[in-house]
Amino acid sequence: MGETEPFPAIFQYNIGSVAAGVLHYSLEDRASISREDSAIVVPFAQGDMINMFYRGIDDALEQKLGGLVAKSIALELGKTSKAMSDNQIELIKKQFSKALNEEIDRKYEGPLIASVEALPRHDLAKMAEALINLTVLKRRMSVNQRETVGGQVDVAILAKGEGFVWVKSRYSANG
Repeated sequence: MGETEPFPAIFQYNIGSVAAGVLHYSLEDRASISREDSAIVVPFAQGDMINMFYRGIDDALEQKLGGLVAKSIALELGKTSKAMSDNQIELIKKQFSKALNEEIDRKYEGPLIASVEALPRHDLAKMAEALINLTVLKRRMSVNQRETVGGQVDVAILAKGEGFVWVKSRYSANG
């Protein structure tokens, strides 16, 4: 949030090592507010729980769903007629994925973004903390995932005009 930018933006970098006096890094992702996108939710590091909250479906399940639907249709049609071609199965998967994403946009992402747009800053901070705590709980309860998130959660707000303000911190009087 510089002085010349009209809207906030976020850039996520992968930082590597220093070799021959040069820091190696790469831009991983970026997002920004604009007139068209007046609110965004951007996860850092482990985004699976936040994406599930945001999109209403687990990433891994979403990846498998199109194939499962196409396979089920092919099996059912195979009972009464000739088997489907690979091209037909791929077309079903693409059509299903498009319909699923439209439903997610309409039922989950759109309403969530509308809520995020309207929330006061401190409520946004509480939402961010809650999403982190959901990630902690999911990691702790999953048998196939390492517990990589945990401990005390510090929350701050970065706002143009106000700067960096702690909402909850183990190092401040607010926390």
